Amino acid sequence: MSSKGVVDPAPDGRSVVTFVRELEHPVERVWEAITLTEHLRSWFPADVDFTLEVGAQLIFRPTAQQRARYGSSDADTTSGTVTAVDPPYLLEFTWGDDLLRWELAGDNSHCRLTFRHTVADADEAHTQLPGWHAGLDAVEAGLRGETIDLWAEEDRYASLYR
Repeated sequence: MSSKGVVDPAPDGRSVVTFVRELEHPVERVWEAITLTEHLRSWFPADVDFTLEVGAQLIFRPTAQQRARYGSSDADTTSGTVTAVDPPYLLEFTWGDDLLRWELAGDNSHCRLTFRHTVADADEAHTQLPGWHAGLDAVEAGLRGETIDLWAEEDRYASLYR
């Protein structure tokens, strides 16, 4: 099952983008795909190294593709903090003013991945849907041993956004 994502209001007035993916892979493999640098580089929208400790500071830098395509620079670097971690089941961190939460449940053959991205407003939340959808597709492909070049699919974002 592949969720295209939904946007719901949060109790604090912000909005939450939620995706649920049913993956035929062990929880530990999915955990690695969302936390290890060598996997993150194939799908996460920033260069970041995780220290899996509550309170750890995170630095999000533009990727090489963002630098080449959009002229991003070190001035576009942002920060965050790990707010919750329980390997291999939970990772939560801030990214600027946003909150990203990854919950994994399952066993040695199956994982339910629930991803939530809390943003300031609904308009911004809706613009996040296609990017996270494409990123999660790339996570799934990586788990199958395949690669999706997110940068080669320029029309994919627009298609998913519609």
